Amino acid sequence: MSDPDAAGGAGAEVRLRPVEESDLPVFLEQEHAPEAGRRSRFRPRPEAAFMAHWHTAILADPPRWCARWWPAARRRAT
Repeated sequence: MSDPDAAGGAGAEVRLRPVEESDLPVFLEQEHAPEAGRRSRFRPRPEAAFMAHWHTAILADPPRWCARWWPAARRRAT
């Protein structure tokens, strides 16, 4: 890649923030991505099982953090 920011490389900023309820659909989508399945050899869970796991095992025991990177060209205050 010619743009190092595109891959989260030099010039990208990483911040940690608490996981929010609104993150869960994104995480579910990532878990169901074909490439994720090929790389991990992990079967994605049905949505109800995924949400139950996150609500009872993860969000119920805060704080839980997620990392998010912002390319220099797309940074915004959060």
